[in-house]
Amino acid sequence: MQLKAKINYPKYFILSAPSTAIAMSLAKNSVELAVIMGIYLITIINQLMLVRGTENYLSKISGGPKGNLGILLLIIGKMAVLLFGISLGVHFMGKRVIIPLLNYVILIIVLAYSVKKVEVQ
Repeated sequence: MQLKAKINYPKYFILSAPSTAIAMSLAKNSVELAVIMGIYLITIINQLMLVRGTENYLSKISGGPKGNLGILLLIIGKMAVLLFGISLGVHFMGKRVIIPLLNYVILIIVLAYSVKKVEVQ
């Protein structure tokens, strides 16, 4: 019996809404609001890449057909997405970039609570 992790999307979005709403309420203007929403979307993309990369890695170590190149490209893409998000935040928010970064940390915890294990036969 093999376990495969899947994200419970309704639970993820319901649990991520309060922290994102708080982060958005701390925005000083519409530019900061747009940046916080952009970083929220970047966080979702990053976390989806994390789950996909983990699935590929676990498939590979359990004898699956996934190769190292796919895992490497996901890791590089994930890092590029993170760097883009941080650059976006620093460019438009300066020192206040801590607000979406704290939301990012909270969303990692939310992701951990939103993962459900599915048995694969």
